[in-house]
Amino acid sequence: PLGLVRFDGIPPVYRSVPRTPGTLVVEYPFFGSRSVQFHAHYMLNSTEHWQPIVNGYSGFQPPSFYGNAAGLQTFPGDEAFTRMRQLGVTHIVVNGGQMPDGTLETLATRTDLEQLDAFGAIVLFRIR
Repeated sequence: PLGLVRFDGIPPVYRSVPRTPGTLVVEYPFFGSRSVQFHAHYMLNSTEHWQPIVNGYSGFQPPSFYGNAAGLQTFPGDEAFTRMRQLGVTHIVVNGGQMPDGTLETLATRTDLEQLDAFGAIVLFRIR
């Protein structure tokens, strides 16, 4: 059977992503190559703001995807933040309901993040 999900529109939190040059977004959870199909939701969501996303945009996985996936898997750890800074990431969207318990609480204590918006368990942060 084909699993279908009702589409109720793009969550409004994506409207708060700045539409300025230099904005680069990463969305979590960041799936590795075996689950890359789950990035499709992020690609759809990005049509609300049209800014580049580290998660990709076409389903094609260039060699850089594997390095990024490995470095970003440690989120919310410091290694992931180091990788995000190397990439130039300015904003993070976290789907809290799909992350381990306590992730959003951990992020709230980071002084290098500013929460810009939230919709349910989806939270938008700016990296300071």
